[in-house]
Amino acid sequence: MRRIAIVLATLPLAASLAFAAGNAVTLTSGGQPAAQLQLPEGWKAKTHGDKTNVSVPKHGPHVQIWAVPTAKTLDAAVAKAPQIVKDEISGFKADSSSDIVVAGAPAKHLIGTATEVDDGDPSNVEVVVFSVGGHIFLECAHNDADGAAKRRNEILKVLNTAKAP
Repeated sequence: MRRIAIVLATLPLAASLAFAAGNAVTLTSGGQPAAQLQLPEGWKAKTHGDKTNVSVPKHGPHVQIWAVPTAKTLDAAVAKAPQIVKDEISGFKADSSSDIVVAGAPAKHLIGTATEVDDGDPSNVEVVVFSVGGHIFLECAHNDADGAAKRRNEILKVLNTAKAP
């Protein structure tokens, strides 16, 4: 019985260590460090300017995160979403929008459709607009199946690790 209690007591620690075994990625805004995210083991990220591409393993959706330094509010960034994501997906149209919390702050979650720029496939899209340390970011997950929706909880878990550097 005591062994079971010890094993059960260490499960949350083991889960957090597996997540912490990943790597941190720094998001930039205006060329300056603006936020950090903790990626799970196996996830990789490359930052180019104010855009970060995140590689999600096991046929994950395409995930990009942009800083939106010209937006002063979440709603302003939401309004700019189709323009911001246009190099990855075109014609983004949000079919639903909801208020959520990311990293302890208000955020917006948009779900819609678009066309992938690289191959012209129709795409299911999930966008999260969130703020960290006074900076606003837009995360976009998309793929031609329902991969973005299937990985929603994992992606939100990563976004919830956001903190100022």
